[in-house]
Amino acid sequence: MAKERRIENDEAYNRSLAWLVTKAAILEDPLLDPAEREKLQRQYDYVADKVERYKRGCLVQMFPGLREQYRILGWPFDEPGSEAPDDLPAEPQSELVAEAPSTVAAALAGWLDDD
Repeated sequence: MAKERRIENDEAYNRSLAWLVTKAAILEDPLLDPAEREKLQRQYDYVADKVERYKRGCLVQMFPGLREQYRILGWPFDEPGSEAPDDLPAEPQSELVAEAPSTVAAALAGWLDDD
């Protein structure tokens, strides 16, 4: 199984947020081709999930008591700076993540190429 992509730092988090804002405006366009809208929506949902996981991980670092609360609620999180995602036990990947286009992976990994 391929290593799951995740947001690693605040810079990548901020870039992902900016990407979400840009794409949200495109998704609101009523003239957008339905097939393109569906593809973009899958990408948007994938990136939004990664942003939420990173944000929860930051909150867990600031407030360690949230770790157990997130586990009880079933909310996965990725702590910044940790090697592997710190979330619920491994579950089968959803079809949404499995079908995420490679452009999403490129958008998430884009911060790695910038200097």
